[in-house]
Amino acid sequence: MAMEEETSFTINMSPIRVWSHLTDFKSFTLWHPIYCFEEVEAEPDKPMPLRYALFRGQYRIKAEATLILAEKPDRICWTIGISGMVIYDETYTFKSVGSGCEVRHAVNYRGLFGRIMSMFSKRGLRATLRAEDGAFVRFLKKEMRSAGSVPNRQRRRAQAARHARKAANDG
Repeated sequence: MAMEEETSFTINMSPIRVWSHLTDFKSFTLWHPIYCFEEVEAEPDKPMPLRYALFRGQYRIKAEATLILAEKPDRICWTIGISGMVIYDETYTFKSVGSGCEVRHAVNYRGLFGRIMSMFSKRGLRATLRAEDGAFVRFLKKEMRSAGSVPNRQRRRAQAARHARKAANDG
């Protein structure tokens, strides 16, 4: 018996941009609450070392992730193995919805400890997925704001007034 859980969210961003941010493994340290990749180049079937936080970040262990599926910009999936005991499949699926993107985030625990975990932590896994999704959405929104760093109308007017006053004082 494997433990599976899925969440979804929608963001006002194209699937290709969401895909690009998610496959930027270096940026995981900026937003992901549980793990971060130690290598930033991902190749299919090549193990990537990562650090995984357990018990609300109290302990960090080393694990390996393997990219098993990368269909740009529709889906990405990797497997995380912790000492060969737990196998954790994580899949993100992207679907264009109106002017935005629906992101489906699914996880599946397999292996001996995966079965044990399925008996005890189904609710905890759902909360963890929601926390990860929330952190990713906050990161994406911050990236959207910084990418379009054109000041709003009020700021442009205030800036123009400051320049006009400065020019008048200089002359």
